[in-house]
Amino acid sequence: MRNSIKNIFAVLLAISAAAIIAFSLIVLGHSIFPTPDGIDTNNFESIKNNFHLFEVKHLLFPLIAHGLATLAASYLVSRFAKTHKFWFAIGIGIIFMAASLSLSLRIGHFSWIGIVEIAQYIPISFLGYKIWQRTSSTNNNIVT
Repeated sequence: MRNSIKNIFAVLLAISAAAIIAFSLIVLGHSIFPTPDGIDTNNFESIKNNFHLFEVKHLLFPLIAHGLATLAASYLVSRFAKTHKFWFAIGIGIIFMAASLSLSLRIGHFSWIGIVEIAQYIPISFLGYKIWQRTSSTNNNIVT
């Protein structure tokens, strides 16, 4: 039971960190590349109806933000989960991929950027797990 509670907290920590990272980078992206005139990024219908106005530069920061957030979340869940670290890391990627797929389908403008967005989650989750694995094995070999 104790491991289950720690695993739940690890997942919550990972998802919270991912949300903070993604939000911060997307806000930064909007300050560097302002959205096209007439689009309210806080209104889903505005984004859906005006998606054709977005250029590649407007979509790169969300793509990078989601990738880095997934990497961080997978690393953190691998670091703090007590059991099934690999599956929790991959699970993070699957959850984020499903959310992204759902959003892409709801917007209705599924293009190359949507395919790249969806395809990145599982490999990046695996990379987050492998980074944790490498850093944890390095730290465990240090003689104190």
